[in-house]
Amino acid sequence: KDLAAAARIQGSLLPETSPGVPGFEFRWRYRPCDELAGDALNIQKLENGQIVFYLLDVCGHGVPSALLAVSVVHRLHPAPGPLSVVWMTNQDGSGFDLRPPHQVARRLNELYPIMDNGGLYFTMVYGQLDPGAGKLKMLTAGHPHPIRTDMNGASESLGRSNPPIGMMPDVEFIETEHQLAPGDRVLFYSDGLTEMFGPDDEMFGEERMVEVLTETGNTPLRNVPDALADYVLGWSGTDKFEDDLSILVLESQLDGLA
Repeated sequence: KDLAAAARIQGSLLPETSPGVPGFEFRWRYRPCDELAGDALNIQKLENGQIVFYLLDVCGHGVPSALLAVSVVHRLHPAPGPLSVVWMTNQDGSGFDLRPPHQVARRLNELYPIMDNGGLYFTMVYGQLDPGAGKLKMLTAGHPHPIRTDMNGASESLGRSNPPIGMMPDVEFIETEHQLAPGDRVLFYSDGLTEMFGPDDEMFGEERMVEVLTETGNTPLRNVPDALADYVLGWSGTDKFEDDLSILVLESQLDGLA
């Protein structure tokens, strides 16, 4: 009963609806492999109209990983304030500026060193979307690189490699910026999706993931996260993921951009 209650609390931290942003849509799927998960994801619309979102994956399973995940989620709350990781005090001290992704990662790295968290660390992808400009700033820290597919079915891996959060002190994280075109889809996911094994002990892997993602190009966005997860389960011949699973798909929609 205690685990079930904790799982309900953890589930309440997930986004309820996609933020209403003309020209862009988000869909997601979140499935713990046990009652509690070390994965977390969220999408939040800021007062300035920008969207911040993230997926994080704490190493391990069970209560310790889940507690660390919940702690990080609270740190990433979008309300401006002196304790916020998303915002920072501006130069004249009169208000707050939005922290760029690489500085968000650096601050989290300072707050969650591995030696203070029982040997736990976490991977993360953190993004900021400017809907008006169609620009995506993002950072991957030990996390699988997002995959972008375009209208013609071409795909590419996005982002630069960075260490996981908490693994090493004094890391200079590197973010990237991408211009999204009409019809682009970007898949963000945890390694629970690609590190499934089939009957012959073969791992599903990123290459197959790209192929499946390309095949879903004509699938309505609302169905894509379930289609990806169900395909991997069918391929593996099981009905349960071996690790926590987080999937988030961003689509730049044709009729929403000038």
